[in-house]
Amino acid sequence: MNVNTIEKLEQFFQINELLRGIPSTELELLEAEQSLNVSFNPDYKQFIQLFGGSMLGYVPIYGLCNAEVMEDKSVVELSRFFRDDNWPGMEGTYVFSVDQSGNPLTVNSEGKVITFDHDAAEFYIVAESFEALLLSHLE
Repeated sequence: MNVNTIEKLEQFFQINELLRGIPSTELELLEAEQSLNVSFNPDYKQFIQLFGGSMLGYVPIYGLCNAEVMEDKSVVELSRFFRDDNWPGMEGTYVFSVDQSGNPLTVNSEGKVITFDHDAAEFYIVAESFEALLLSHLE
């Protein structure tokens, strides 16, 4: 993430302290990656290291230690839930959020945030990058 994005996030969480989670360490994230057999997107990883699992407006960004206002579920648990439920496209990825319809949000190998819409049975691009998703909920 660029410096301006981090500054905007810092300002947001200064005003909305209850929406900020507990930052995770590099080791904790490495263990989570190994557990899921994935590599987290660098921007997602940086976000979790700085802000933990947090809410941006109505969008939850799950980490390892979430804000108190969020469901007590880690990115590992959330990813395993969708994998175990056999949702399309879940192998080799992780679920960092769920939209208001219950669809999982993941980051693909190109860095785009995608979802599988269970009603339409199709994949959609939600944002061109994780950082773009964050910024869209800060404006």
